Amino acid sequence: MLTFGETIEFPVSNTEYASPSLPLKNIYLPHVMLLAKIKMRIGHTMAKQIYYNNRKKDPSKWLPALHLFEVALKLCKITAVEEREVEAEIFFQKGKIERQILMEEKSPSVPLDSLLEAIQLSLRNDQNSGLIRDSYLEMALLYFYLKKPKGKTSASSLTLK
Repeated sequence: MLTFGETIEFPVSNTEYASPSLPLKNIYLPHVMLLAKIKMRIGHTMAKQIYYNNRKKDPSKWLPALHLFEVALKLCKITAVEEREVEAEIFFQKGKIERQILMEEKSPSVPLDSLLEAIQLSLRNDQNSGLIRDSYLEMALLYFYLKKPKGKTSASSLTLK
């Protein structure tokens, strides 16, 4: 992209990756969508590594992967070549990471916007039933987590009618 005249922001720390400066000079480059797909794949791989290596429930470890998905989403939205299924997949992956952060932070806010946007995009465009199902399952996981009793309950409150 440097060859085609775009300016690139190089990372300040080890947890970031180089990205083109926004706004782009040429939104018609096919490389922009390719870069968005690559950032999505890197973010997905990074999220898997964090999930398997995160022993101490630290929500800040998820932020670099979340940042990659946000950059991929920006690139996906500004390019002239629209691939809505890629955008829906990015929203889904971003929603999964937001759910992980919420479950580790134990904060009361509910970030379901990304998952809902993934469902809506998929319904409007490609109707990817697998992505829609997975988005609903992620939302259900979050709601079950939020509804789970926080403290110990007495034996009398556990009896069923």
